[in-house]
Amino acid sequence: MNSGSREFNEYPTTPMDIFALTLLIPKTDPITVASSTTQFTSYSSNVDDNSITLKFSMPTNLPPYLRFNCSVTFTAAPQSSSIAISMNYEFDASASDLSIYDATIRFPFNILKTNQIFFPAGYGNVATGLSQPSWSGNYPSGTTMQYMAVGDSEGASSSLYFAAHDNGGTQKTISYCNSNATAKVNAALQFTHVLPNATRPMFGGSVFSFDFVLASLPSTTATNPLWQISSDLYRKKFAKKFAKKSPWSVKAGKILDRVSETYANTHLWINSGWQCHDVFDETQGDPSVVMERVSALMEMWRGLGLPEDGNVALHYYEWQQGPDASAEGRYKFDTHYPDYFPARVNGSDTFSSVTREMFEEYGVLTFPYINGRCVDMDSNTYVGEDGEVYATKGISKVALEGEYDVVTHVENYGNGINFAVINPQSVWWQDKTASIVDQLVHQEGVFGVYVDQIGAAPIQLCFDPQHGHDLGNGNWWVAGYESMLEKVHDSGDNSPIVTEDNAEVYLNQVEGFLTLVPFNSDFAEVEGETSSVMTPAFASVYGGQFIGFGAEWYASDFADKSWLKAKLATELVYGISLGWFGLGGIKDDPDCGTMRLYELFMDEGNKDVNEWIVKMVLARDQFKDFILQGRVVSGVEVLNNPAYAQNDESVGVNSARNHYRKISHASWLREETGEVGIILVKSIEDKEEEESQSVNLDMEVLGFLAGDEVAASLIDFEGGVVELGTFGGGEIVNVSIVVAHQTPVLLRLRQL
Repeated sequence: MNSGSREFNEYPTTPMDIFALTLLIPKTDPITVASSTTQFTSYSSNVDDNSITLKFSMPTNLPPYLRFNCSVTFTAAPQSSSIAISMNYEFDASASDLSIYDATIRFPFNILKTNQIFFPAGYGNVATGLSQPSWSGNYPSGTTMQYMAVGDSEGASSSLYFAAHDNGGTQKTISYCNSNATAKVNAALQFTHVLPNATRPMFGGSVFSFDFVLASLPSTTATNPLWQISSDLYRKKFAKKFAKKSPWSVKAGKILDRVSETYANTHLWINSGWQCHDVFDETQGDPSVVMERVSALMEMWRGLGLPEDGNVALHYYEWQQGPDASAEGRYKFDTHYPDYFPARVNGSDTFSSVTREMFEEYGVLTFPYINGRCVDMDSNTYVGEDGEVYATKGISKVALEGEYDVVTHVENYGNGINFAVINPQSVWWQDKTASIVDQLVHQEGVFGVYVDQIGAAPIQLCFDPQHGHDLGNGNWWVAGYESMLEKVHDSGDNSPIVTEDNAEVYLNQVEGFLTLVPFNSDFAEVEGETSSVMTPAFASVYGGQFIGFGAEWYASDFADKSWLKAKLATELVYGISLGWFGLGGIKDDPDCGTMRLYELFMDEGNKDVNEWIVKMVLARDQFKDFILQGRVVSGVEVLNNPAYAQNDESVGVNSARNHYRKISHASWLREETGEVGIILVKSIEDKEEEESQSVNLDMEVLGFLAGDEVAASLIDFEGGVVELGTFGGGEIVNVSIVVAHQTPVLLRLRQL
C-alpha cells in the first residue's frame, strides 16, 4: 500500500458497515469511524428523483474531549436501471481543523447465495465459492478497471454489479473479502480512496468526486457468464456509457488508426533475456550475441514457414553501456536510470548497427527498455540535476499538514539499488524521458520503445506542497503521464510506445501492453485446485483499442508440451501478440528458475514447439481482422471440454500448478460489420482425440436476433474455408464442427 493508506479489512468494523472514514484531528492519532460507530440520525426520500438519503452524525466511539459535530449523508438514487451512490460530509464550525484522510464504501452480500466473484485483476478474474477468500489491488495499475460483480455460477439467482465510475483515474484500493461463511451476510465488495488534499482541513463537500453504481445483472448462463454481463454494463449500458465514453477510450479511438501496418502485423515477440530475479546474464544484451541468436532463430522459424514479410518484435534488455567502456563499468539492468548512453558495442557490432541489420534482414522491430517512473538515487542525473526536487514524497505519519515530515519515496527491487519515484507532472522528468526516446529513435534506429512501470507500478501518493498538485491523491498522476507521453511521441516521431501491464487509464497513451499479470492466473477452473481463472473481460470492454502482447515463459514449460501449447493458444484466442520468449537469462534464478529459452528452441527435440509457434503466427495473421478490429464476447459453450493439469516437471519454481482446457476458445465481434469470429484451438498432445466437436452457440448473445439468417463458415489457419450452411438467430444452436489436432480454426458467423 502507499504511505499512509490502509486496507479496509484492517478497520474494526463488521461486514454490515456500508462506509468507513479516517478522520484527522489536530495533535491526535487518526480516528476511524464507520456506519456502525456513528449515530444514525435520519432517513428521507425524494419523490422527484426517488432517491433515499441516510444521515449519520457524531461518532460514538470518541472520548468527550474530542466530540464534534460531523454529519455524513449517504444517498442512493435510481439511474438507468441502476443505483448511483454518493457520499457527502459536513463539519460544523467547532471542527474547522478536521479533515477526512480516506474513505471506504462497501457493499455486503451473502457468498452462499452468490458464489462467484469477478474482480478486475489483469484481464479480469473469476473466483468461485470460497476458493479465493479475499483479494485486494491498487487501481489503476494491476487492478485495471473499476468494477466487480457477484453472481451464482449455476444461474439460480440474479447477479450484482458494483463499480466506481471515476473518469479521473484516481488511485483507489479495490477489494473483496469473505468473513464468516455461516453468517447471513458474510462477504463484501469495497473501494477505499484517499481524498485529494486529504491532510488539509476541509469543512465539507463530496467524500468522493465520482459516483459508485450498484446494479442488478441477469442470471449467469454457460454462454453468458459473469465476466461478460458485468463488462457489458461497464462498457456501454448506463446512460453515460462509462467505459465507452471515458476520456481514455474516446482519445484512444481505434488502435489501427494510431499505429502503422508494420506494427499492427507484428504477431510474435521475443526478448533478449529476462529473469524474475533482478540480476541478468552478462551477455544477453551484447549486440553480437543478440544478433547471433536472433538470426539463428529467424532462419529456423522461416524454414518452418514463418512468412518472410512478417514481423517479429524484440524487447531489448541490457542494451546500455554508459560512459565506462569496460565490462565491469557497464550500466547494468536496474542501475543508473535514467543514464543509459552510450549504448553497448562489441567490435564492429553496435547496438545501432545490429538494430538496423535485424530489421533489414529479418523484419525484427527493436523495442529497447527504459524506465519511465524511477530514477537511481546514485545516478549522475539524480545527483547532478537535483532529482530530489522532482521525486514524490510520502509522509512520516498520517496526520494533518504541519504535523508530519515529507520523505522521499524509495523503492528497491532486490539488487541493493535505491530508486526515487519521480512525479510525472514534472516538466524536468517529461523532457528527460522524451530526450531519451528521441536519441533512441533518431540515433540508434529503434522501431519503438518499452517505457517500463507506467502500467504496472502503483501511483505513489505525493505530499510535496512544492509540486503544485493536490496533496496525496488526485488526477495529477494520470494527467502527468499523459503530458509526458505526448512529448515522448512528438520527440520519437510517433514511434510506438509500450509498457508493462494493461491499465485502462493509459489506453490512449501507449500502443502496447505487456500482459504478464493476466497470465499469472489459471486458465481453467478445477474444484479444490484453482483459486481464480483468467477471463478476457478487458478485451471485451476495450477490444479494438489496444494491443496486448506476451506472457512469462520458463524453461520448465517445455517439460509439458500440451501445457506450453495451450498457453500459446490462450494468447491467440484472447488476441494477445504471441510469445515474449526470453533468449538469454541466468540458469539458477532463485525466484522462478531459468527463463533462458534459446538453446531449447534450437534443440531438434523441440521442433514441434517451433512448428506450433509458426502455426500460431499464421493463425493470428489469418484472424487479425477480428483480433485487431473486434472485441471479445461470450455466447459459446464448447461441450466435452475437460480441464487438464500441467505435469509436475513443468511447474516452475515458486509457481502454482496451472490448468487448461482441451480446447481454448474465444469469440470476437466486429461491431461495424456485425460479424463474429470464434477462434478454437485444440492443444493437447493426444492425436487420437476425436476431431468432431459439439458447440452451443447462443445466437442472441452473439448479436443475432430472432428472424436473422446467419451464414456459418469454418476458416483454418492457412485460409482454407468450409461453408457450414445457415442458422437462425435468437436461439441456442448446437453445431458439430471439426477442430483437428493442433489446427487453429475460426468459425465465422455473418448475417445474410
